[in-house]
Amino acid sequence: MSRYKLTLDDTDCYQQSIIGITSELEDFKLAYLLNKHLFLNFERTSNLKNYKPVKCDFSLYKHTAKENEIDWSLISNTSKIETIINQGGLFEDIETRVTNTYYLLKGKKQFEYFIKTEEKLTKQQTLNILTTLRNIPNVVYSENIEFESLKNKENLIF
Repeated sequence: MSRYKLTLDDTDCYQQSIIGITSELEDFKLAYLLNKHLFLNFERTSNLKNYKPVKCDFSLYKHTAKENEIDWSLISNTSKIETIINQGGLFEDIETRVTNTYYLLKGKKQFEYFIKTEEKLTKQQTLNILTTLRNIPNVVYSENIEFESLKNKENLIF
């Protein structure tokens, strides 16, 4: 008896634009500067949770454009988790703190943040955003990322 396996790839129906941002700024400072320069209104929401390989929290800011009702998100690509390892010795207990860094999109480790829109932006809109981002102080690099080229696209579906 033969078996058939049906799979449904939900990522085909998503039309998203993703822009990667490299910056040393903390998430709230970057959100403030994006609000100021791109005329958006990013607001902090509850963290994006990911459970692979361990439970990680990624900072998340959202904005909904009133004129076209496009949802925008600013997402951190890194989550740092500190663990304490107790090493019991003969005469004293030694605690060692280890910080592990986990990435939302492992294939894009060069970016600290992503801007995601729920609608596909035109080339001109994307170019305008990239030009504006490059003029923001402390934004080192920004690049348009094709959604179809991502390996972990399911991490951006929320």
